[in-house]
Amino acid sequence: MGIHPIPYYVVAFVLLIIFGFLWPVLPISGGATMASDRSNTFAFALDVVVHSILPVLSLMAVGIGGWFMGMRALVSNIVTEDYVVYAELAGVRRGKILRSYVMRNALGPQVTGLALQLGAIFNGAIITEQVFGYPGVGSLLISAVHAGDYSLVLGITTVSIVAVSATVLLIDLLYPLIDPRVEAR
Repeated sequence: MGIHPIPYYVVAFVLLIIFGFLWPVLPISGGATMASDRSNTFAFALDVVVHSILPVLSLMAVGIGGWFMGMRALVSNIVTEDYVVYAELAGVRRGKILRSYVMRNALGPQVTGLALQLGAIFNGAIITEQVFGYPGVGSLLISAVHAGDYSLVLGITTVSIVAVSATVLLIDLLYPLIDPRVEAR
């Protein structure tokens, strides 16, 4: 789950070619249309969401394949466990076995993997923002480095460290809801 076979920027360029040139249904750069009506909040928010589809899709597409492969491996191991076999022999419905026994036990390691990947996702976001010309924190960081604004670089780095740490803490606090073997005290 840690190493991605295809880099973020390659997926970004492929999506850019497909949805920007071959089948031009999504905007290929920027955070919003310059001519968008900023007084109409809903229209502007919709324009921002449409402009963020390709960057978000490129970040998600890289990790989703590895996530599915890891989930498949976990599920194939869990279905052979004694408690799952016993539940099948006891006549428990297949859907209940899948939800209550298999998925709850398989989601724990996947959520842990997500927590470990948050830093890599931030790193990929910096590159993806450059590919799509998206005005985000990564673009601001690159501009600050080129301008020699080390205070801004330090501020962005600090905020990103705090954000990733807070998200990992939130995942740890929610972990007892996901994994039945962990109890909150």
